[in-house]
Amino acid sequence: MKANGSIEQKEEMQQVSAARRGYVLGLLTFIWALSFLDRNVLSMVLDPIKKEFALTDTMLGAMIGLGFALVYLILSIPVARLADRKARTPIIGVGLVVWSVMTTLGGVARSALQVLIFRMGVGVGESASTAPALSLIADYFPKDRRPLATSIYNMAPNLGLYFGFLIGGIVAIETIFAYPGLGRLLIFALQRQDLPLMQAAILVPTAVFCLANLGADLLYGVANPRIHHGSAVD
Repeated sequence: MKANGSIEQKEEMQQVSAARRGYVLGLLTFIWALSFLDRNVLSMVLDPIKKEFALTDTMLGAMIGLGFALVYLILSIPVARLADRKARTPIIGVGLVVWSVMTTLGGVARSALQVLIFRMGVGVGESASTAPALSLIADYFPKDRRPLATSIYNMAPNLGLYFGFLIGGIVAIETIFAYPGLGRLLIFALQRQDLPLMQAAILVPTAVFCLANLGADLLYGVANPRIHHGSAVD
């Protein structure tokens, strides 16, 4: 029976077109990246929030981070069990709506308590994204293609963080504080359709980031003599 079930599942996967698989994977990756954007963009305006509501660092950390993290961790397992029994697409859709609404409401919060409640709401919504998405990927991709699909899906956090800080930088630093930056430059290049300027605005920080990581790796090798680059480590 188990072998027959595996054969039937494999045949169903083969009937799904490559375009359909790519569409599903791209959409799931975009949704997860959007969730990371939502949860991290607020970190760019922590100082104005702290001043407006007269918060200590401890209160700010509990309100922004702990409230979200606790709800997210507590609900992730029940949501994963629900995804095993119910349709997974509606679960992801409901979660997307919930965290989007809560993120929007957080922008018009009038008190620290409201910010905390809305951040907890973001955690409620985002707890419904990862487990159902991984289950869908397992259904759409056969075993030999699943590692690549999962790797692409796991790019979402970095994409969400990058664009979250980009958007947050544009809004918080470059607009509110009137500081010039790469975010405004990139928007200007997009509006003017200036391709060389767009490439420079993206490639320059990317090159700096890569060089900084390379330098950190080299310094780590110098600081830790037990590391032998280019050779196996016992």
